[in-house]
Amino acid sequence: MSEQSTFGQWIKRLRAARDLTQEQLAEEAACAVQTVRSFESGARRPSREMAERLADILQVPDAFRAQFIDLARRRTDADAVPAAPTATAVNPEDAPRFRPALPLTTLIGRQTELIELTQLLTVGPTRLVTLVGPGGMGKSRLAGQLAHDLADHFAHGALWISLAAVSQIDAIPALIAEAMGEQLRGAALPTTQVRALLAERNLLLVLDNFEHLLDVSLADRAIELIEQILLFAPEVRLLITSRERLRLQVERIYTVDGLSTPRLRRAASISPEEAAGFDAVILFLERARQVDRQFALNATNSGDVARVCALLQGMPLGIELAAAWVRMLTPREIADEIAGSIDFLAVADRKTALRHRSIRAVFDHSWEMLEACERQQLARLAIFRGSFDRSAAQAVAGVSLPGLVALVDKSLVRATTAGNTAARYDLHELLRRYLLDKLELAGELDAIEALRLQYYSAFAQQHAPSLLEGDARQRLASLEPEQANLRAALEWSLGQRRDPATGAQLAATLGRHWYHTEQWREGREWLLQAAPHVANEPLTEALIHTNLAELSHSLSEHREAVASFECAIARWRQLKRPDELAWTLVQAGALANTMGRFETAAAYFDEALGHYRQAQNEVRIAVVLSHSASAAISRSRYEEAVRLASEALVRFRELNRQENLAIALNLLGRARLGLGETAPAIELFQEALALSQRRGSKAGVMWASLNLGLTYALEGEFASAGVHYQLALDGYINLGKRGGILAVIDGLAAVGVGCGCPVEGVELLAFTTQHRQEIDEQLTPQEEMMRQRAFDHSHLLLDPHTWESAWQCGGAFTIERGVAQARALMRSLDARGVLQ
Repeated sequence: MSEQSTFGQWIKRLRAARDLTQEQLAEEAACAVQTVRSFESGARRPSREMAERLADILQVPDAFRAQFIDLARRRTDADAVPAAPTATAVNPEDAPRFRPALPLTTLIGRQTELIELTQLLTVGPTRLVTLVGPGGMGKSRLAGQLAHDLADHFAHGALWISLAAVSQIDAIPALIAEAMGEQLRGAALPTTQVRALLAERNLLLVLDNFEHLLDVSLADRAIELIEQILLFAPEVRLLITSRERLRLQVERIYTVDGLSTPRLRRAASISPEEAAGFDAVILFLERARQVDRQFALNATNSGDVARVCALLQGMPLGIELAAAWVRMLTPREIADEIAGSIDFLAVADRKTALRHRSIRAVFDHSWEMLEACERQQLARLAIFRGSFDRSAAQAVAGVSLPGLVALVDKSLVRATTAGNTAARYDLHELLRRYLLDKLELAGELDAIEALRLQYYSAFAQQHAPSLLEGDARQRLASLEPEQANLRAALEWSLGQRRDPATGAQLAATLGRHWYHTEQWREGREWLLQAAPHVANEPLTEALIHTNLAELSHSLSEHREAVASFECAIARWRQLKRPDELAWTLVQAGALANTMGRFETAAAYFDEALGHYRQAQNEVRIAVVLSHSASAAISRSRYEEAVRLASEALVRFRELNRQENLAIALNLLGRARLGLGETAPAIELFQEALALSQRRGSKAGVMWASLNLGLTYALEGEFASAGVHYQLALDGYINLGKRGGILAVIDGLAAVGVGCGCPVEGVELLAFTTQHRQEIDEQLTPQEEMMRQRAFDHSHLLLDPHTWESAWQCGGAFTIERGVAQARALMRSLDARGVLQ
């Protein structure tokens, strides 16, 4: 846009949005074509009646109708189009759950864009709007304003997701879940999990910085993710910012141009007052005053400032970076520097690499103004993914705190703080890519990659929870900000096989971290990559296989877990590490019990218990007692289980082992349930549920919910059972624990049969029967009893032919189909009021 946004321009853009020619608009408005042209040129003002007619034809939203008519009747056409007001909430009691924070910087200009995009996103059938334009045009800032302003238009508000640091499509669902206060865990595909989270939401989902995901290697999966959201979340509207359109049939393209700016040929002679009427100049002033609060337009510099904005064609990022130099250069010097590379800023050739379009001149200018040592330091900082702290900057890039401060002052590095935490730093992603080229050209890329791997390996060694550590919450918190850098180090060392030995050590160190944070699937994948590279490192091999076995067990990959446990046990014996051996024996015993290999489980538990008694390790003794109680339950030895679980519970209370209490409570509840003591069992499960909720243990919440569902189902209280099973199903799907999913669906099948849906119940029973064989997992006696009751009851309700047809149908269900059928059954029962 080369001049100010006026009423005439507003008509033009609204007309274009409706795909109307001037002739067509004139015909609908019952006026001459010349009249429309005079309105758009500003030569004439419409009457109130005509303004109202134009508002109707151009479908001006009600929220902006009065402003449209008011602007139409003003004497001068130099007034800018008014800003879009914040939308009014539909009902204070139904306030949206999600509302992105208002960006810290004031949005300069963009009034027309806000009005038009508000109409696109809230009126009519458009589900996908893509803001497209060259880098640095302010697409993200505009989208951020829309996300904040439009939150009240949607029942569940708006979500803002930054994709700048994303290099894998599977990371996007996790970011969406995190923004919703959830976390994807386990083996279920991330896309499947996020579909479930969004399925019944009415919200605006903003995906920022999408263009790098349209690379040939990622494009198909990126587009598939968008299509999946559109297909399975019908009440979600998508706003995407990208340098390149997605090329989807349902996509509505909205081009974001530069801010209004003076024409270049008029810039030199423009007055301060006239220059201040352009949005690009206002933005330059705002950013210049952040580094020099005395900066102001005057007769000497107004032409030069206007020239800077014109040379940058109103590009907001370019203007902001240029304005940061006013402490060192005059506006004329800034304009002269930019003039030497203006052709780069106007590149439109699709063959040009995306990160080289438009903004390169600004980055080159910044680069040329740095000292040689600053260039080297800045390029090295590009190795970090996401954010980093001063310690990492010093160790990996050789940048001291004064060096960081200098780069922050030059707007090349950003500093962020949260509460009392230490400052963290990051680079604009486009600048980071530009600098990676510089680092590679300098021949330093591999060396800095190796330093990053070395640093984060040592960091993980210091901060990651160890194999034998109990409560690891503090350690987990210290690792959280470094997730992107840890993944990058693993990708370089293992994924690209640049240093697989060190990468394998890092993966081994992070094993317990992945378990505690319930990132079971990701951890398992890294450990599988690491395993082939540790043949000559028995300690690392033992750690990898121990962690791999535990994660595989958590994901119900039981046969894989058995092999890994056997390898780990052999290595710990070889290394003569009795503590690690005993710990691994306990976990292997738990797996054997799950698979119904009770003699093997007993042997493992006995050996481990002997070691712990000799070492007088009270915590581990209690842990073995709890696992032994579980084995007794599996063999219907309920009095023995009560004794063992009670002893473990007492010990955990005395030792204040909160992380183990919920397990003992659940086991004691199962034992009481086996003895027919339903009321005490329910109390124990409810206490376990409350404790897990307080500690934020998703796995603990799911297990307690599963146990409550089982108890109520055995008592014939199907409404209460259904409520708890529904909660457990959502959790186990997110965790990806197949054994848990099947146990819950067994319960839902019993609920269905008991509540008048026998066909659906039989289908689900057949489904769980088939899939449980694949994972080699045995039911507990109570679970088997519940299944048998549902099985017998279904035969009474259905004729043999109908029953057999349902059984054959359910036996062919995939995991996804079985879960979908279980959800459909719950919705049906809920609609009938059964689960109230």
